[in-house]
Amino acid sequence: MENIGEQNAPTFDSSREYRNRQLTGKIYNKCRSLPEDEIRDWLVLNAYKLADTYNISQPYHNRAHMQAVAHTANIILTNTLSESPARDKMEVLLFVAASLHDLNHSAGKDEDAENIRNAVALIENEVDKNIKSIARDFLNSVINTIRVTEFPFIKEPETLVQMCLRDADLLMVLESDFEAFQAGLSVETNKHISYKDTIEFLSNQTFFTKYGKKLFSDYLNSKLHKARLKAYEEQLDIERILNKVERNTEYLLKYEIKDTGSATTTSGSVKCKYISYHTVSKELNFIANNDVKFSFDARDITSITKIEETEIYKKYC
Repeated sequence: MENIGEQNAPTFDSSREYRNRQLTGKIYNKCRSLPEDEIRDWLVLNAYKLADTYNISQPYHNRAHMQAVAHTANIILTNTLSESPARDKMEVLLFVAASLHDLNHSAGKDEDAENIRNAVALIENEVDKNIKSIARDFLNSVINTIRVTEFPFIKEPETLVQMCLRDADLLMVLESDFEAFQAGLSVETNKHISYKDTIEFLSNQTFFTKYGKKLFSDYLNSKLHKARLKAYEEQLDIERILNKVERNTEYLLKYEIKDTGSATTTSGSVKCKYISYHTVSKELNFIANNDVKFSFDARDITSITKIEETEIYKKYC
């Protein structure tokens, strides 16, 4: 089995289910080498089952989010400390806390303080129903670790495990399907959150571990960030067009189409009326005076001018 902690840099492009199985197997093995703890072992075995029960429908704070946080948190910890029995204990605690930190989240209906209280109460209730042990040290450590994720942040992390969880909870941009998570968070908060909003928010946060800081810094210098930023800027260009054009109004449209295969560029202009916009293909649909319908990728449009010579859009490269 691959040792996640031996990676020089994390890779987040493998399937989430596959890497979850890797991490779970690793944590199971850690438990076998540690002194017996009935509550700890039960929580390790049932963390994903609880998430499957209580975190299926949330758009953002769902089981996929908690599993992603558990994965990133483990990478931060194992790149911060050398392998040792003490780190083994930390890895197990971090795995459980991360896998349950948003248990039964209200998805925006309640304040986060209430979400944390509900998660803690549910975890305690599930443990009490299934385990009779009076040794509660591990459970108390899980609860104290989860509390540092309450947002707005009011509890500063005090232990390395708490620092790893706080940092990992912020680093969802590392996920290959981050766009889906961002859309989910927009649903839960009932406000549009753009990629620029996310990066500005993260840039103003404190990362408590050196490796957490490194992950975010490396991400800002990555091709993935640049591609996402470009897509965001292109979407802004599209919105600038859509906010100006009117249906059945005649325009002079100028375009520049680059063929990446042949490295050629086709440019020109056409008089036409705007009809509609296709959100998936990002194409604007037009009709010419001869009733011929055609479409342009919004990103290929360089300018749009009303026939009375009022320029309403110009692309600045």
